[in-house]
Amino acid sequence: NITDNNPMDFHGHGSHVAGIAGAVGNNNGLLGICWNCSIMPIRAGFGIKSSNVLIGSLETDDVVSALYYAGNNNATVISMSFGGSDSKTLRDAINYAYNKSILVASAGNDGSNTKQYPCAYDNIICVAATNSDNTSASYSSYGNWVDIAAPGTSVWSTYVNGYTSLSGTSMSTPLIAGSMGLITVFNKNQTEIKNAINKTGVPINFTNTIINRIDIYSAILSLDDIKPTVNLFYPSDNYFTTSTNQNFSCNVSDWQLKNVTLQIWNSSNDIYYKKSSNISGIFNESNFNVNLNYDKFKWNCLHYDKENNYGYANNFSIFVSDIAINLIYPLNNTIKNTKETFFNCSIENKNLNLTNI
Repeated sequence: NITDNNPMDFHGHGSHVAGIAGAVGNNNGLLGICWNCSIMPIRAGFGIKSSNVLIGSLETDDVVSALYYAGNNNATVISMSFGGSDSKTLRDAINYAYNKSILVASAGNDGSNTKQYPCAYDNIICVAATNSDNTSASYSSYGNWVDIAAPGTSVWSTYVNGYTSLSGTSMSTPLIAGSMGLITVFNKNQTEIKNAINKTGVPINFTNTIINRIDIYSAILSLDDIKPTVNLFYPSDNYFTTSTNQNFSCNVSDWQLKNVTLQIWNSSNDIYYKKSSNISGIFNESNFNVNLNYDKFKWNCLHYDKENNYGYANNFSIFVSDIAINLIYPLNNTIKNTKETFFNCSIENKNLNLTNI
């Protein structure tokens, strides 16, 4: 019956799951799945000694208070590595928190398909456990009420006064919660995230029940709605030349590049030239060689990624003429504090019949 504002862990379970979700790397212990996420530690449990072993336990009213506190204090993700029976009080608190946070909970360690709550509620991302060899963990609960699986066996993480290795769906749950922290950069709701991690996961057989093991990288790529970053490199903007044969160069960065298209418009805004190439990876520099007429042209590179996000830069201009003039010095918008200023320009004539400047 004691309420306090001290979240310090005296058991070790809370420290362990927090480290899996968000431990900051120190080249010594471990790196949490979302190492740049902030942890809001809420201690809702207490310790009971049984046969001289400290066992962590929680009561429903404490869990409910913790859920309201997390929701009211803007927790992005609530990770719940505990479980028990269904109750209206717990269900109401879960429904309240669902409107404010992404909810993740552990399926339980009974090795059966018996439902555990809050994991079995529809508005929870319910997590089973796998082994390091990508098989189902024998202790993990399972069933069609479980949404996703993650590694939970012999997981190394932070502990009271050090580090240790533990097993259970308690360990797989914060891995999913930390993954949610990474995914929230896309501003997706819980249903969209749940669909993404299921669609991209790896199927694992849990006693004739298939549950997908998370593939966080593929899930992030499937939610990618960020357009590629494009730079036009050569020729520079407002480029003057007498050469009708020109090289065009542009580069792009993105998580999953798909193709690039060089587009050139003439002075009538008609497409003069268009060519596409397939590309891949996270960075690409493309080069094109094009024969032009004497005219003023605009050009750009259009890039698509595998999620059909597209990006392009501001159009560049190139002037192809039998006379090309470049202003060299002073640079545009130069401010001088002397009355005398030297001006330097260059001119090129294709026909070599210059008369004056």
